[in-house]
Amino acid sequence: MKLIAKFVKALPVTEGETDRGHWMRGGMIVRTLDERETMVAFTAFGEEKTVLCGMFKMDDIVQINFMPESREFGDKWFTDLRLLSVQQLGTGVQRGGGND
Repeated sequence: MKLIAKFVKALPVTEGETDRGHWMRGGMIVRTLDERETMVAFTAFGEEKTVLCGMFKMDDIVQINFMPESREFGDKWFTDLRLLSVQQLGTGVQRGGGND
């Protein structure tokens, strides 16, 4: 799935060690470009994706490729939007005709 949105902020990075080695998790918050301007949070796993999330500036226009993933815990369902890749498309969107 793809979404084009405005970058709002990077999420804090969390790191740790497991039997399989070092892991790193971060993510980003974006605001959709539609009328409602909905905020959406994406989770990024791995050093490359996590570092990339911290390289954007507020209001950069980004295209995010992601995969929704749900899991059950204690009879409740939780959904993550897993960031697969992200690229910068621009540095903002002009709205209106200048006579606002």
